[in-house]
Amino acid sequence: MEYFLQALFWCPSCWRSLGRAMFTVCGLLAIAGVRLQLRVERVERKTGVFIDLDKALESLPIPTSAEGVALAAFGAVLGLALAFAGKWAQKT
Repeated sequence: MEYFLQALFWCPSCWRSLGRAMFTVCGLLAIAGVRLQLRVERVERKTGVFIDLDKALESLPIPTSAEGVALAAFGAVLGLALAFAGKWAQKT
């Protein structure tokens, strides 16, 4: 833990940049996953055909399950916490 605090005070702008990047990437992935699920549910409701996205989207990092969206949201919150920690370290 001491190592992380030393790294935080050594380069707080690095932590802010890393936090912003994590927040942006994970947030966009979570939003894309939710939008994709809503579209699939709408198509399934209108047509009555079940769409299996697991095989179709194996190579894309878009979360298609509730667990994946929750993990992406957790990554976004963690990125936000890193950015705030970097901002706090720059003030002190």
